[in-house]
Amino acid sequence: MTQQFTVRKCLLKTIIKDTEDDILTKIKQTVINYNQTTTLVYQFVKAYWLHQYSLNNSVNIVIDTKFLTMCFKLLSIDDNRGKKIKNPLYQSIEDYYDTYFKDTIQGIQLKTLTKTSFIKQYQITSMLTAYENNIKCHFERRLFKYLKSVFINSEMDTKEEKKTLSELKILKRDLIFKTITNDKYKKWIKSNRKKILPDTDYYETLNKHPLKLLNYMFYMNLELEKNNNKTYNCLPLRNDYVPKYITIDTSSLINLTKTKGVGKLIQELDKSIWNEYFKTNKKIFRSNKVIKINGIKYKHKFNGMISTDGIGVSIFLELMDSHGNRIKSSDVKKNKKNKSNEFKSFSELKESELEYVKKSKRIYIDPGKSNLICCIDDNDNTYIHRMRKRMYETKRINKMNITNKEKNISGIDKLETDLSKFNGKTSDHNNFLNFIRNKNKINDQIMKFYEMELFRKMKFRSFNLTQKSESNVVKELKEKYGSDTVLMYGDKNVGKQIKNFISTPMIGFKRMLKKHFKIYDVDEFRSSMLDNKTTDEKVITCKNLINKVGKEIIRVSVSKILIEGSNCKYIKSYINRDINACKNIRKIVNYGLENNLERPKWYNRNEKLPVSKNTSKKVVLKMLTKKNT
Repeated sequence: MTQQFTVRKCLLKTIIKDTEDDILTKIKQTVINYNQTTTLVYQFVKAYWLHQYSLNNSVNIVIDTKFLTMCFKLLSIDDNRGKKIKNPLYQSIEDYYDTYFKDTIQGIQLKTLTKTSFIKQYQITSMLTAYENNIKCHFERRLFKYLKSVFINSEMDTKEEKKTLSELKILKRDLIFKTITNDKYKKWIKSNRKKILPDTDYYETLNKHPLKLLNYMFYMNLELEKNNNKTYNCLPLRNDYVPKYITIDTSSLINLTKTKGVGKLIQELDKSIWNEYFKTNKKIFRSNKVIKINGIKYKHKFNGMISTDGIGVSIFLELMDSHGNRIKSSDVKKNKKNKSNEFKSFSELKESELEYVKKSKRIYIDPGKSNLICCIDDNDNTYIHRMRKRMYETKRINKMNITNKEKNISGIDKLETDLSKFNGKTSDHNNFLNFIRNKNKINDQIMKFYEMELFRKMKFRSFNLTQKSESNVVKELKEKYGSDTVLMYGDKNVGKQIKNFISTPMIGFKRMLKKHFKIYDVDEFRSSMLDNKTTDEKVITCKNLINKVGKEIIRVSVSKILIEGSNCKYIKSYINRDINACKNIRKIVNYGLENNLERPKWYNRNEKLPVSKNTSKKVVLKMLTKKNT
């Protein structure tokens, strides 16, 4: 796939020149100014929205570039030149600021954002993206959470709760598609659907105008809060105080460095200014790889844009021909693939692709949490990349220890503990004002602490170590299995982070592997539930090993296998749970290659498992040592 843009990352100080006006100091100060102002704008937008919602139970204001520009103007010291804004919305925002919000930021000195209007536009774009992604990624999950709070209560037994949950999944689908499957919920749908979903097509609204769903999210969140259920952030806040990246283009650089003739320089977009302040002759500013599109040779070259937090820097390269002309977007789009088919399913392969898979060497992969990937080939050669190894290679624990040590020394941990008593996810206007009032009292201390370059340096180091760790995985896979192998990848990787479990890479890790190998998704239905020795005539189920104390050992699966020639005698078989899943994926793939993509009998979704003596609820490991008396 041809990429129109690519990014190179390095330390800012290695590519910047020493000049009299010290551009590095200016950039660092601009980063800090925008970090504080953006944090306040996130707070203000949510507070103002909650206020409007409390007055009318709905808000007709559109969060767009104009609205956020007004918010930035109000919460920063900006250039007073030009016409004053005569807009009813701005007047409303200003009145709200004076009446309610100003009191919550006492003691905070607003930052100067003069001559940074171009940087501000990039910042606003990233905020809009954050708002839209929050809705696109979480709306359906929050809708289901709301339904559970309405129909499930603590008095239900396990069977009743399971039955209701399965009904609610159908109810959610009915609400989205405006159908009625179960008459039990017919009356409730008619009286409540308008409160939680729009009358227009849901998916069209979600994809094209996601911010129109905000009113429905606030309604559901308020109902959850009334019933003392866990709430969520309808409008996200910036809670991480470490300064973030800002985008600097040619116009921004001219504004930051020049005092005379700025307008003319911006109009001409004179890129020679980059040579004045940056070492653009370095290799990192260009790529020697030639890409042919429609008979024309292109290379990735620096396009006059960087993104930086004052420590690390991302340099943007764009496809250009030998004369410096950028490639047309239409030419690149022809080479793009549909994101919905990012990873092709094994069950949907065409004949030519099936032949390719048959001839290729195959690796069967079961993704997970403790073991990020567990691999096996047709010769039973195994490879496991553990999360523990990744944490060691990326120095993740070291980073956490350094951060905690610095917090203890400066007393920041106590301040953050006190702040955690307040709920920032509330949809009640007064409660939210109380939260940001208490938060902003200590913001000055906390922000100064996190503005230390140490944290941004650790962040950059983590990025480098992660890149090295991932390149080692690719190298080890190629050494063990060869570079021309095909990855048959289990498709049931957890789609979200698990509570009380350290965060692990998911889709990003899979995309990284895709850059080096051909990947096909495999439906791993029952791959962990059934023993890999299962045949069409004999079903062998697995359970997690349970120790003497009653705790499950998730990594070990136990199955009971009937002894040949006996009707009731069994032997226990122990196997690593991930290895068993890999062998099952191998069985599914090889059976499909031989039988026109069909699945083995008991791995088929249409087949129900028989209830037999072979299915045990628990298998308890008898400890060899005696109990302590």
